[in-house]
Amino acid sequence: MITKMHVKNFTVFEDETFEFGRNLNVIVGVNGTGKTHLLKLAYLFARLGWEAHSDGQYRGGSPPAERPWEEVFAVRASDDLRGLFMARSERELTRWGAAVAEVCAWAEADGIGFALRSGGTVETMIHSDFSYPPPNAWLDGETVLVPASDVLSRDPGLRPVLKRYAVREEQTTEALLDIVQGAPLKREHVRPELRQIVTEMHARMGGKPEVDPDGNVFIVTDEGHRVAASMAAQGHLRLATIALLLTRLTLDAGSVICWDEPEANMNPALMTAACKAILDFARAGIQMFVATHSLFMLRELHMLTKSPVYEGLDTRYVGLHRTDSGVHVTQGREDVDLGELAMLDEELRQSDRYMDLENGR
Repeated sequence: MITKMHVKNFTVFEDETFEFGRNLNVIVGVNGTGKTHLLKLAYLFARLGWEAHSDGQYRGGSPPAERPWEEVFAVRASDDLRGLFMARSERELTRWGAAVAEVCAWAEADGIGFALRSGGTVETMIHSDFSYPPPNAWLDGETVLVPASDVLSRDPGLRPVLKRYAVREEQTTEALLDIVQGAPLKREHVRPELRQIVTEMHARMGGKPEVDPDGNVFIVTDEGHRVAASMAAQGHLRLATIALLLTRLTLDAGSVICWDEPEANMNPALMTAACKAILDFARAGIQMFVATHSLFMLRELHMLTKSPVYEGLDTRYVGLHRTDSGVHVTQGREDVDLGELAMLDEELRQSDRYMDLENGR
């Protein structure tokens, strides 16, 4: 569980410290202000921390004595940075003109991070008494990032072709397809409080997602019709992705879900369902990171967190503002702490224009 992150000279961020809630984190900003970058960094640290601690190993085994775990962490961080950000080198991730970029994340008092040098090297940075294996605060659970673009309608035959010709794919797409096309868990392995999310996703879709042995995804409607993912509504596929993840991952308290633009291709009714699912995950102890630029979704999340059902969730709002000198960050425990955001103001101004038109002003 990530409680804090410091980002210096990394992509659009000059020098910012982010405080995160244990349950829900809502990141808001216009395009190009680093929402997805922040999600990917949270995913990277949660994933590295969990894989390092899982079964006392680090992706296939403990680091050999002649190769300290700090070095192994730096190598894995370098690989993940390239895969997540599709960077040809670490230098592309360094803010313009900076010689060094630093990113550190904390779980409670234990912090670990990396520094990107101008020469393209990655070095591990350690805070407090962080040691191998990582402390229990980093044990957490499985981690997944749901991208804004659909992956379920992808032809599974495309993956081996891309690998054959060494065509790079974004790492989260590969990871998500590995999960979706993997062997499903039995329903009884899904925690009861999360099972309801699956049921509600199916009700909103009017059917259930299924994956055939070749990796093709279908929506089987309540009437028994089998609809290929390529022919299904994009909004329904967003919900189907969540439903499939729940039956293929062991999501426990301490797991981390990063969801980029949940509102993409959704109508307001589906967005309402997505917001409820987000808070149900958070209430179950899963740390949620959500990036959005939807006023509707922001308001819905805020209203739901004030309801008795979700009262007491540790929530943080992060606003990303574009300025002449870069990206400015505002943050706090309430949506009002976001400050004035251009994208939200534009939606409000449109509402005012519409009312003026209807009232004949």
